[in-house]
Amino acid sequence: MQNLLDLIHSHFSATLLRFGALRDIRSSDETRLAELMEDLRRGLAQIKEDTAGSRVPMAPEAIAVFEKLLDDLDGMIQREFIAGNSAIKSQIRRDIDYRMAQVAVSLRLYWEQSAAPRMAVGQVISGVAKKKLKEGIEGLVQWALDWLSSPGR
Repeated sequence: MQNLLDLIHSHFSATLLRFGALRDIRSSDETRLAELMEDLRRGLAQIKEDTAGSRVPMAPEAIAVFEKLLDDLDGMIQREFIAGNSAIKSQIRRDIDYRMAQVAVSLRLYWEQSAAPRMAVGQVISGVAKKKLKEGIEGLVQWALDWLSSPGR
């Protein structure tokens, strides 16, 4: 696990400092977190498959980190589903929302940086700020992955 943390820190340390702003993004009670997870998995799969153009391919180590983070999120979603105590359920849901936001923003940041490293961080921060205010975790995940359907990705 320490190797994963070291890898994330070395590649995304500046971004990690900004993740604090994601802590208060919430999903609605009606949101099916498993569906959002499938969206994130499709986004990662698309990144892994994308080999055309001038984008820098994601390193296998980074792919492994994202896969581990998504697996951990799946486990958290299962724990939230079976939690009997509403306070514990609520805390798990907050943790899921925060981690899901981190993964979504990290995927989007990778996508932007793989094409235009100097412009990416500002664009991603601007997008996060807009989605955070209006659309919760659901809107953030959708925004983070909207490049999947963009022509000329």
